[in-house]
Amino acid sequence: MIRYQIARTRNDAANGKVSDQAWILATEQNQIIRISSIAERWFGYRNQDIAGKPLKTLMASSMDCPQPLQADLPEHKPDATTFRNAEGNFFTGMLSFERLHDLPEALPDNEPQKPVAAEPVNDNNVFSQMKGLGGWQLDIATLQVQLSEGASKIFGLPPQSQPSAEHILYFFSDRQQRLSAMVRRALEKGIAFELELPIITNTQESRWVRVSGQPEIKQSKVTALKGTILDITPFRQSSEESNYLTECLNGILEGSQDIIAALDNELKVIVCNQVGREEFASLFGIEVNRGDYLPDLLKNHTNERLIYMRLWERAFEKESFHVEMPLAQRDTDLPVWDIQFTRIDGRQGECLGAALIARRLSDHANPQETLNYLARHDPLTGLFNRKEFASRLNRCMEQAEQRGSEHSLLYMDLDNYQSINERYGDKFGDELLKQLGQLIKSKIRQRDALARIGGDAFAAILENCSGAEALKVAFTVRDTLADYHPKQGSQSLDISVSIGLVPITTDCQPSPESHKSAADMLLDIGHNTCYAAKALGRSRVNCYQPDGENRANELGEYRRAIDLIHDVLIDVSRLSLDFQQIRPIHSAVWGEHFEILTRLEDKEQGRIRPEHFLPIAERFDLARELDRKIIDTVFAWLVAHPLQAHRRKLCSINLTLNSLQDETFSDYIENRCDFYQLPPELFCFEFDERAILKDLEMAHRQFTRLKAVGCKLAIDKVGTGDSNFLYLSELPADFIKIDGRMIAAMSEDKVTLIFVESLHKIAQATGKQTIACDIENHHILSTIRQMGLHFGQGMGISPPKPLEDMLEV
Repeated sequence: MIRYQIARTRNDAANGKVSDQAWILATEQNQIIRISSIAERWFGYRNQDIAGKPLKTLMASSMDCPQPLQADLPEHKPDATTFRNAEGNFFTGMLSFERLHDLPEALPDNEPQKPVAAEPVNDNNVFSQMKGLGGWQLDIATLQVQLSEGASKIFGLPPQSQPSAEHILYFFSDRQQRLSAMVRRALEKGIAFELELPIITNTQESRWVRVSGQPEIKQSKVTALKGTILDITPFRQSSEESNYLTECLNGILEGSQDIIAALDNELKVIVCNQVGREEFASLFGIEVNRGDYLPDLLKNHTNERLIYMRLWERAFEKESFHVEMPLAQRDTDLPVWDIQFTRIDGRQGECLGAALIARRLSDHANPQETLNYLARHDPLTGLFNRKEFASRLNRCMEQAEQRGSEHSLLYMDLDNYQSINERYGDKFGDELLKQLGQLIKSKIRQRDALARIGGDAFAAILENCSGAEALKVAFTVRDTLADYHPKQGSQSLDISVSIGLVPITTDCQPSPESHKSAADMLLDIGHNTCYAAKALGRSRVNCYQPDGENRANELGEYRRAIDLIHDVLIDVSRLSLDFQQIRPIHSAVWGEHFEILTRLEDKEQGRIRPEHFLPIAERFDLARELDRKIIDTVFAWLVAHPLQAHRRKLCSINLTLNSLQDETFSDYIENRCDFYQLPPELFCFEFDERAILKDLEMAHRQFTRLKAVGCKLAIDKVGTGDSNFLYLSELPADFIKIDGRMIAAMSEDKVTLIFVESLHKIAQATGKQTIACDIENHHILSTIRQMGLHFGQGMGISPPKPLEDMLEV
């Protein structure tokens, strides 16, 4: 082991020059073990962040990094060296180093004692000084791994363990291939490596570790591979908590009704919330973005530019002050705002910038403005009225035509308001409408228009909002009202709403012979789409399909399937579940991996397969509830048969696009796993490739959330969509299921054969395993075995069986 001593001279002491000293402990391969607190301050790294990294991390260039010490030179003369800290700044110091011969129980902060020189993996005394740090060494001849005590603790193994390389790889779960590749490269090319990877310990704990490896080279050959392993779990959690806090703060900013903004001390925008951006755009016709220079933004508004520059410069000098003024200097009577300025200080008291919070004091409304307000707003709820809403709807339609912009309409009708109004009276009913109007308004963006368009019906325009995003808003509104239970005396009331979602596109234009405006046509479509949702059972969201104009005929055509799905959601006995095994192709593995196959029981038609009811469920917004019913039924069955639990390795459940788009789905799965006391890692959720490709960004968010819960994920029917497969590297999936039609066509079409083989290689390169679907015979099985595919599924391996038959296996 080596101790590096760094000395720096400063001139700020009263008696002249003073020399500060810091030290660094490192292995023979120049991997950092520990640094002193002074070194932490100089370099800007914490001990736990820098431990395990190469010494060259702290050097200005590779030329400054010291070479391995000569065995016959125990000490070296100090030499001027240039260093680099975490922020990229350089400084010069005198560097000296020596071998250590002894290690006391504790190292003083400013001057380490001299520990014994030893191989990294045997430095148990050294590693014990740093909690969560250990060393390892790979024996190239036997492929046995020697671990220090600290490394054994990280893996949850007994002290002095010497596991095989294969055993160690097991702890890295689905990252085995990545670590194996780095180790092979180190052995073959002598290249050091460092990785941050998750592990599952011997005691089934989840941790994150930083693994580094350094090859030992003699006579141009790698003779050994040594390195360190550092437990970084607390710091990963800290990073996640920091991201969570950032999201919370952003939510607070965007949810505030006040203007909130901050500038740095160079008058550049750090942040400006939605209210501030809207007011600025309304007054000055300018869009505000992060990094914009305030004087440039107001270059065409001389008075305002001078006023705001004086105010912000005053804010940089004073801790806090406030003024009352309009946001712009105009002849017209504008609202007055109470504007609070607050200086932002750094840790050393230096000025970093200033923040502004502005709250509206008055509108200074004149009588004409009052009349204009009443003409545009509903007198009961204060929301826009139908006339104003129609005017805004027409403008959105014009934008869709001229700019190709994408907007959405939500038509919302309360399901049980009339009965509540009749029972408790008009006064209570009016108050309830006002409360519900504000509740809906809180779930849409401030710039979106919300109106009461008559009776108990509301409508919202979601500007620049795609259908997928509007669907999320609709579900949020529906679920919020379902969770709202107003009280009348001791009685708690249930509220529900049916919602029709209509894309605002040129497809919704009225015909030339029609006397209706575009807005009236859209509202009619929204009304019909909303009442189709009511026909399906209320408290639902129904999406209008531009090619489905005759909705009444469609409802009649699909009535049997809709009624059957609706019955299943009420009575689980109408749901029939099968299972089909997914088996490894090359070797037997303990534990069963199986997929749940869903059928619906109909008295007249018998068992109905998914291809006959899932498209209808998706089209009429029943798939989300059906997915959850299936999941709940499967979970309950598994808990009801605990004797088979030891055999179950992975249970796959196929889900629809609706669940992929459901922002609350991962929370639901986590809740169900907690309720049934089932481990999330037991379940693999499969999503169709075509559904994923409809919104890849949304799919990535959903996959990331489910991985965080602990579930496995599979992309089903890969190869059916028009894709270049680059998306496979972006999604954190565990399995790729190659479409059965491609598997079946391999024996007759060499192009398909090459295509399947390419998919397998892409999967391996992105750290995923492949499953060949619909294997019908031994010839196909033999072909995919030669290719190296990992798993197979189909009649030729194991036919589907009723779930109850699993008890007989």
